[in-house]
Amino acid sequence: MARPIEALAAQLTSGLDSERAVAVRIHDYVRDDITFGFTPQHDRATPEETLAAGVGHTIPKTALFIALLRAAGLRAYPHFVTIDHEILRGVFPNDAHRLLPWEVPHCYAEVEIEDDWWQVDSYALDTTLWRAAVARLAREGDLLGYGAHGFGTCRWDGAGDAFAQLATPDMVVEDHGAWESAKAFLGSRAASARDRALAWETLFSLETGPFAAAAAARVNAHLDRLRNGVSAVATIGQV
Repeated sequence: MARPIEALAAQLTSGLDSERAVAVRIHDYVRDDITFGFTPQHDRATPEETLAAGVGHTIPKTALFIALLRAAGLRAYPHFVTIDHEILRGVFPNDAHRLLPWEVPHCYAEVEIEDDWWQVDSYALDTTLWRAAVARLAREGDLLGYGAHGFGTCRWDGAGDAFAQLATPDMVVEDHGAWESAKAFLGSRAASARDRALAWETLFSLETGPFAAAAAARVNAHLDRLRNGVSAVATIGQV
């Protein structure tokens, strides 16, 4: 009997006749069927846990994206960097991102399609949240916030790089390279910057523990208000 990841990859890609079509179909599934948010497992959520929850932030969504791509026969790796915490302005209630270390972990996918390698994080925010985020950024005259970059995109055609979050190279504080898996990176003790950045788990009590589910639910409710409270009219050209 096929495991859930393998079964889903087969279902999503049935009848598709190119690597590009397969990759884009999986990208769009992870973008919209897994809403951007948090679970008690936080960064350490497995692809299976993220799939079951239907919710994940960038690192768990990247792990799921890569697991599905690999199950479909494509090569893919997670690439870890740290970036300025201002990308998270508005993601947490009451401007709580300011309590975070100024550099926070970020992960994008490196994907091989028909002998070309592309870098992608355009699946990070679901389309509804993406539209709400860029609409707010446009009204505020800002580029970073609500989990999005104003120069980014939530679309990917499988024939180039596409970023919703890491839209400009100057966002990278430290580059930790490509890894076999998110689990391998998170289990490594080699990167001091990684350890500092991962302190955000404790700050928000989103690590596994008695308050984890409540903390995650509070942030997710805040994100739902953002999704539901902003018209998409101003963002038609962004998507």
